[in-house]
Amino acid sequence: MKTFCFWVQASAADAFNDWWPKFLEAHKWPTDLVVERWGGQTQDFRWTQVFDSLSTFSLFKQTKVILISDADKAIKQHPSLSDLQTRLTRGPHRVVLLSEASLPAKFSVPSWEYVSAESQGQSQDDKAGFRWIDAIHRNELTVAMSELDLAIRSHSHPFALLQLLNRDIRLGRLIHYAFESRFREDEIASRLRLPSFAVRKWLQRGRLKKAQWSHIFDRMFEADLEMKSGADPVWALRRVTLDLVKLIHTQQKISRTKLETVKSASSELTLWSSKPQLWQVLPSFA
Repeated sequence: MKTFCFWVQASAADAFNDWWPKFLEAHKWPTDLVVERWGGQTQDFRWTQVFDSLSTFSLFKQTKVILISDADKAIKQHPSLSDLQTRLTRGPHRVVLLSEASLPAKFSVPSWEYVSAESQGQSQDDKAGFRWIDAIHRNELTVAMSELDLAIRSHSHPFALLQLLNRDIRLGRLIHYAFESRFREDEIASRLRLPSFAVRKWLQRGRLKKAQWSHIFDRMFEADLEMKSGADPVWALRRVTLDLVKLIHTQQKISRTKLETVKSASSELTLWSSKPQLWQVLPSFA
């Protein structure tokens, strides 16, 4: 039996239903294949379980597709790339290794890259991430979500966007602290090595209470751990966008309430249906 194993490179913003039909058409695979999905970055991912599934059939002996997302992370968990490649290519089922990264040099399987129609007709926008952050501070949630999606489509990595947001918030806290300590605007810019317009922009955004800063940093910490725990990074960024808009702007109207009330309001902003299984890792901004 002829076997199939492909490395598929697609952006995290590209939905399965967008690239999968294109892939089937390009390689003339049947459209009624059973797809068995595995998350290569999830905490319970085990190659032994994948190999077991790769060697078994359903009741009707139907050929299936083993789809492993975050494949660049998954293959690092196997001690031998050559042995892994052999086992994936010699099984009775088809294997698709999905990743945002390109095919590793030492992993020689056919590769295929999906380029969305929006990406084909749209130039790269390196400033979308900055406009996303500005929209959060302007209380423009719809614009913020649109700019975030545009940044993802422009191949900005989700972790890079989270780092950009972290840096903006850290600098904002330093700028406000320095201003409250009676430093002049030019002194703040000089000591933080920032252009004057960046300092002026943060000062024009209005002051935040200590409770707000505390909850904002807590929310960023949770977003960092959520993304490192195998959650969908794009949806994690969307959730933190919504939460920050509410934390920054809604709480300005109730800034005189007690800290317990502020914490209660902040906890209601969390949209997770359940807490993710967290790995013991340091946040990116530590």
